[in-house]
Amino acid sequence: MARGASRWIGLVLAGLVGCSDEPVEALRPGLSVPSASVEPPAPPPPAGPARTFPFLPGEQAEGSISLGDTSHGRLYGGRALRESASLSILPIQRERGLAWGTDDLVSVVEHAAERLHAATGTKLWVGNLGREEGGDIPWSVSHNSGRDADVALSYLDAAGRPVDPPDLVPLGRDGWSQDRSVRLDARRTWTTVAALVEHPSAQVQYLFLSEALTAKVLAHARTIAAPARTVERARAVLRQPGGAAPHDDHLHVRVYCS
Repeated sequence: MARGASRWIGLVLAGLVGCSDEPVEALRPGLSVPSASVEPPAPPPPAGPARTFPFLPGEQAEGSISLGDTSHGRLYGGRALRESASLSILPIQRERGLAWGTDDLVSVVEHAAERLHAATGTKLWVGNLGREEGGDIPWSVSHNSGRDADVALSYLDAAGRPVDPPDLVPLGRDGWSQDRSVRLDARRTWTTVAALVEHPSAQVQYLFLSEALTAKVLAHARTIAAPARTVERARAVLRQPGGAAPHDDHLHVRVYCS
């Protein structure tokens, strides 16, 4: 039997066939759109027994594998995002323990953090990725198969100084928070976006962000005459998802299924 046929049969028997990509992220049915600071009533379900993957004899059994689609999939061999001088996980999200993704996803986020820190001296702040073995989480209908991460926007305080976010802070169409305490830092957010789409190997599929905030970020890119190829790549992947929260409090990163 051919190697390809063996792999397909093995995946079918394991119930792990392929990856698929839905273009939107939505809240789970029955949940209203919460503010960034409101916690849902239930914690993530406990992880089940360790999953195995049907590697073929002699096949290199290492690295992460995204199984199924982003809303119903799992993760094999997940990699944990590590905090560093350039990257931190927001306090609420750190308590959840949802810092796992594929090798590609973690590499993309860490790369963006290093680029942001090198350019500005500030950290990249991150929210939810996923569980070690993937599966459902109560805060999102996606993040199941290790390819999705919530990255905080960069903010300025009322005096125009860079400020670390206390949480994922929603911003209005004018780029300001409702209490006028912080506003979008389009310069640093563009630095993050550019780093995400310029990763040398892993490829970003979508960057979910509200239309109003996307316009501000791309306007800054044009103002500084950012490389046309980077701007066009960013324009192609930045979008406000339909049938979902508008993503006005974070940048949702999704990488392609490897």
